Amino acid sequence: MGATGSQILVLSLFERVFKKGSERWSIVLHSELEGVVKPSGIMKKCSYLAFKLLGFPKNLKAIVLGEHIIDSLHNEKISSLNINSIEHPLPHKIETNDFDSDGPIKSLAIIGLLRGDTKDLEQADRLAKNSDLDIHFIGRRGPSYVKPSVAREKVLETHYSFEWMGKELENIDALYICPRSNKYKLTALGSISDALLFSKPVCWIKHDALKAYEDAPFSIVGEDEAELLQNLSNYIAPEAVVCEQWVNQWNNDAELKILDLCHRGATG
Repeated sequence: MGATGSQILVLSLFERVFKKGSERWSIVLHSELEGVVKPSGIMKKCSYLAFKLLGFPKNLKAIVLGEHIIDSLHNEKISSLNINSIEHPLPHKIETNDFDSDGPIKSLAIIGLLRGDTKDLEQADRLAKNSDLDIHFIGRRGPSYVKPSVAREKVLETHYSFEWMGKELENIDALYICPRSNKYKLTALGSISDALLFSKPVCWIKHDALKAYEDAPFSIVGEDEAELLQNLSNYIAPEAVVCEQWVNQWNNDAELKILDLCHRGATG
């Protein structure tokens, strides 16, 4: 199960009362751990109380979506003894129409909830200004969003449909992920799933939360803007079957690990 901050706080109390039974419990954590760094809002404050003050989890098995989160927990001086990681599962079905056209890549899109507090939209706009790339912001307006000066935008105030996004991406070569360097330390990024769902290669400047995906056949990664531009220019598309095999292996590894963790929790 997943959990809100208040549920985690209740669980942290329950596992103290039901010590023996709680050793068989398992929980998947997503964004709840962010409360240990910046406990703003009631849910994150509940998470802070559970993890920082009550030492959650003491008995049950917790699972996070990414090894980078375990590293960040160490930096925050939170014990990860009962916290295990698996990598974020990816969509099983891949539409293969866009994986078999070679570069150079000329157009990129940042999609989804366009929030300036977690996505480095200024960096993406700067990349549009300093290169020949045609960069688009496509999605729903989020907190701290600022209209780009160079990049194009198609921004809605309400939720959009999968079909609407697919139509907007028809002439886009690749997706661009631009997380801020100080974000996603204690939570996972789901943007790789977006790339697979829309059959697009995906690119980014190196970030700890995306390190595990760097060797994916559909990934284009650079240490900085200059290297990213070079790699986009030299892009050679993989065969669709290679992408499918990579995703299947990824998901199989994640499934085996979570089954093993849950089994160990169930048997104590």
